[in-house]
Amino acid sequence: FTSTTFTSLDLTCNSYGYTSRHPCDSRTLRVNINPDFFDSRPISKLTHFFAYSSSVDIANRGAADFLRLYYRAYDAPYRIETVPRFYRPTSNITWNGTPVSGTDELRQLLEAMPRSDHDVQSYDCHPIPGSSVPGPQPRPPSLLVTVTGTVRHGPPPQPNPATAAKKAVFENEPRVFNQTFILIPDETAAAGEPKYFVKADSLRFVG
Repeated sequence: FTSTTFTSLDLTCNSYGYTSRHPCDSRTLRVNINPDFFDSRPISKLTHFFAYSSSVDIANRGAADFLRLYYRAYDAPYRIETVPRFYRPTSNITWNGTPVSGTDELRQLLEAMPRSDHDVQSYDCHPIPGSSVPGPQPRPPSLLVTVTGTVRHGPPPQPNPATAAKKAVFENEPRVFNQTFILIPDETAAAGEPKYFVKADSLRFVG
């Protein structure tokens, strides 16, 4: 029927949904309601909600720890040795549109890249559904992490990282970057090591 501006509605509930009738109009608007809306098992739904909330909380803590370690290693003079530890030979890496194949090419990229200083301004983290394993030996979820920030690049790295300046002079203006990670739990990580490794990484400068 044609649209009508309703000032009030009379709603009658039956087993199929709601029927609404305007008090001054003989026309009827039918609204179907999903029966699950009236599910009689609210406890199970609450349990699922709190389990999901716990998963999100674990994911956020894991992402925060990973990003802190990752960018600290990336901006350090010895990054050629430490950054590849976050990856695996089969990791998919794209740096500003350029594909990087494995950790060997990643080391070559880092060797040619000037020193960096990252400033993470915001990040979002989402646990990947179906990736966690509950039980007596639980497995945390895999994570989708998106990062926004700025980075400045300084002089090229020294041939010997041990002789590099402790604090680089950054002459270039900061550039905005977006970076997206897919992180997989590393069940073999030792104490003090990253608890996730990078399955996929895509960085793109903005502007």
